[in-house]
Amino acid sequence: MDAFATAVEILKTGGPWGLTVFIAFAYWQKDKQCRELTLRLVTMVEGNAIANTKVEAAVNGLKEFITAFISKPNS
Repeated sequence: MDAFATAVEILKTGGPWGLTVFIAFAYWQKDKQCRELTLRLVTMVEGNAIANTKVEAAVNGLKEFITAFISKPNS
């Protein structure tokens, strides 16, 4: 509640300019949170892409092994 009381006091003393500053600050905080969320999502997508590449390489290696094993003549 202390932050709310401070915001109300700023609005009382600042008048329309206080309201403008308050709205700008709130928008900046929201924008900051959106940037942080975007960076987290980008990190997750990058990690997912790396994992997919590793899985694809493992599957291709397994496919090559099975193909070589099947096509190898019996000794």
